[in-house]
Amino acid sequence: MAEPRDQPRKPRRDVERYLSELPKSAKQLQLEAHLKSENEALPGREPTAKKEWVAEQAKIAAGEGQVRWSEMNDFPHGRQDIEDHTKHQHAQDLRRQRRQFEKEMKELKGQEERQDDEA
Repeated sequence: MAEPRDQPRKPRRDVERYLSELPKSAKQLQLEAHLKSENEALPGREPTAKKEWVAEQAKIAAGEGQVRWSEMNDFPHGRQDIEDHTKHQHAQDLRRQRRQFEKEMKELKGQEERQDDEA
């Protein structure tokens, strides 16, 4: 018996085309019709900020919408990320400044104590 790797490969075919060529049973047709009706009965999804932005950019690209240059590359999700990063960076800077201040205060107290000991 030949090993699977020794056998020639069968050419790949488009799966959807292959499945559409297969004969369908009445039950399968009934199931597809049911799923299609269920899908149509579902409420439509609300547009997300990203989809709105993409639609807006498409209008701009088509020349229908006029916007300022500063707004052209503004992505709504990016704004929040930038704000969060800025807050985090600011908090980090404040902690760094506080540590530096405490370090300097310790050094000053140490110098004062040495001066008091010498006097």
